Amino acid sequence: MIGRELSQCAEKQALGRAIQTLVRTHLGYQRVALWSQPDEGGASELLCVAGTAPAASVHRYVLEHRGRVVGMLELGARRADAGTADEQVLCELLPWIAATLEHLTVATAPVDGKPAVAGLTDRLDRCRHRWRLTPRQSEVLALLVHGRTNRESAEVLSCREGTVELHVHGLLNRCGAENRVMLTALFWSDDTHG
Repeated sequence: MIGRELSQCAEKQALGRAIQTLVRTHLGYQRVALWSQPDEGGASELLCVAGTAPAASVHRYVLEHRGRVVGMLELGARRADAGTADEQVLCELLPWIAATLEHLTVATAPVDGKPAVAGLTDRLDRCRHRWRLTPRQSEVLALLVHGRTNRESAEVLSCREGTVELHVHGLLNRCGAENRVMLTALFWSDDTHG
């Protein structure tokens, strides 16, 4: 349930805030820091940091999704009243956090060396409302407009390629496009932004 809620975050900063609240309030950690690593071996981006803890009490969790490091979660100094069941919850959430972080990184990643367009989240929101898209169609759209194939999208979304094809077909019908190229053009046109 909590993992599904985290996976609904629309941007990395929102994910960071949600994890910060969860880890500090519900799991009893006094310090939390979340990093995103967009590229293998590239510079990490600090998404959130809150609290303090002695260095000896800090635990680092490498976040991996599909064999690729996508970030790191650093936690430190648990409250005395935090139970061991909470530790199990954290272990179960780590794969959800990694998958969501990977999805948000791919959805906003530069394409062909060009930086991601500012306001991508706003544009996605406008298209979602204008075309009355489901949350999954919105995820597929974000990947599609960045040139991801159905197979690549299926890997990111942890579903079958045929499922992505069905969502693409639904997207084409909802926005009145004949093909992926037209859909991408409609997405980036000023008409959908206004």
